[in-house]
Amino acid sequence: MELPYIIFDQFQHLSTFIKSVATMQQALIQTVDNLASRIATIPAPSPGPHLPMPKFHDSPVFKGRPEDVNNFLEAIQDAITMQGHAISTDEQCIIYMSTYFGEGPPCSWFSGVCKCSLHLLQNFNTFISVFKDHFSNPDTLNTALC
Repeated sequence: MELPYIIFDQFQHLSTFIKSVATMQQALIQTVDNLASRIATIPAPSPGPHLPMPKFHDSPVFKGRPEDVNNFLEAIQDAITMQGHAISTDEQCIIYMSTYFGEGPPCSWFSGVCKCSLHLLQNFNTFISVFKDHFSNPDTLNTALC
């Protein structure tokens, strides 16, 4: 066989292959279009019954007294647990807890944490530990973070 015939024969095979690929591509596009139109006809799920959030007493405001630390932390933990998935990250737990800090030492301490110890805002357990160390200890001047 001469070279021009070989090239011509290969060109014909290539042309047939390209037509076959184009036909398959067109069939694939049509299948995707059919699926898209079917999906569009599926109704959106109706929302399930709306369950109200459980009601419970607000946590007490923490005013910085060492004797109130454990009861305050238990109330905060209970409130976070009752919130379910509404408060899910460590940062959300810390921010929630901080909303119950009373004026004076608790707010000042939290402000210092936000300014000088941002790493504490990433882990709730570490935050609780430092909180306990600071407020359970009557010598708060020597345990200040800033």
